[in-house]
Amino acid sequence: MRKLFFVKKNVNEPTGASNWIEMNVDEFNEFISTEEGKARKNNFAPLFGFGAGDADYYIETTREEVSKIRKENNRHAYLKRLEMESGCVTVSLNELDLYGENEQEDSIVDPTAFVDKIYIAKETSAEIQKALSMLTDKQRDIICSLVYTDEPVRVIDYAKTHNMTSVAVIQTKERALKQLKKILIKFGIGG
Repeated sequence: MRKLFFVKKNVNEPTGASNWIEMNVDEFNEFISTEEGKARKNNFAPLFGFGAGDADYYIETTREEVSKIRKENNRHAYLKRLEMESGCVTVSLNELDLYGENEQEDSIVDPTAFVDKIYIAKETSAEIQKALSMLTDKQRDIICSLVYTDEPVRVIDYAKTHNMTSVAVIQTKERALKQLKKILIKFGIGG
């Protein structure tokens, strides 16, 4: 896939149709080897989801905007990775929102997904208890407090009472659920 760079003719003028130079990779590399180009090379951000897919587009903007765009692109990649790992589908009003206007993403859990709160809460078999006993004490306590209970504790409350960060609690819970799923599959439950 080819790359196209949109470089401002004059960085001090407002962005307009007549203030852009379109460059291919060779032209852009030549540009950033100049003194002016070296000073501006960190002002380019990728535009994902733009165009017909025949090229990757990079546009010159301010460093603050580059930071925002990269942050949003990283967030987008993270959500896609979570979607692949979890089996959930992410529904978004705006696939890639660079300006924070439409942050209304919802995860719709696949009803056939294996490990979810409803399934674990309803399932009280001996295999579940045996699988829980195979987890570490910390993992078992987190799963029993946050998931496998009629009145789950909020992550932030659990973290405060156990001197942990919320991130550590969430990561431990996710690892425990994955491990629990593998154990239960070995027992012939789920899959």
